[in-house]
Amino acid sequence: MGAAELVNLIRKEAGTVIAGRSRGFELATVISPYPGLVIRVDNMKAELSRTDLVVCERLMSGTRIVSLKSEPGVVRDLGHTQQTAARDSNSLRRGSGTLSGSTGEAQGHSHQLNGLDMENAGIELSYAELKFEDTLKAGDRVLVQEVPGGQKYIVIDRVVEYG
Repeated sequence: MGAAELVNLIRKEAGTVIAGRSRGFELATVISPYPGLVIRVDNMKAELSRTDLVVCERLMSGTRIVSLKSEPGVVRDLGHTQQTAARDSNSLRRGSGTLSGSTGEAQGHSHQLNGLDMENAGIELSYAELKFEDTLKAGDRVLVQEVPGGQKYIVIDRVVEYG
């Protein structure tokens, strides 16, 4: 979803009123982090506990399966800057170590590596595990929306306010 579509969705939802209560997006503050998650929605006196909340998975710690690909020399437009893959000062230039693993033919097989040059190498990892550890913290601002029926709120994402 592009930025313009998101703005239009927010405007549409903000204008929806059911029984005098807005079903639009609202801002809230995390009072207590998981596992005893508590948030306070702006302009609401009551605090909402984890039994009142549905939290999007990306806001929780956990392991996810990803595939990564890096192609040397490819310029990526990151919006605020452009970055050339495998050419920045933080790239792995040279290294050494042990590469080990197993295949159906050779269990526990290993090779010693000396002088591995990654400057111009493309890297591809398929079905790698990536562990996310940055969860909601006290003081974080979040975007929430009331679930129709008024029994729960969805914590959609962490937000920042500029200005």
